[in-house]
Amino acid sequence: RFEMALTPDHLGRVDVSLDIDADGALHATLAFDNPVAATELRARADELRRQLIEAGFTVADDALSFSERD
Repeated sequence: RFEMALTPDHLGRVDVSLDIDADGALHATLAFDNPVAATELRARADELRRQLIEAGFTVADDALSFSERD
């Protein structure tokens, strides 16, 4: 499990949690301070999923979760 906080200027804070199991299946949770940024990235989930698959990960349809930070 990897956990990190990113703070890109245009997105605000983003907490990222990545779980990768022994088979290489990836599950990611991204929590945003900025609800607009969460919506924009959620709309690009297919692109992110495709890039992760190209990098060698197994990514199920429900493996990416986007939300607002509490």
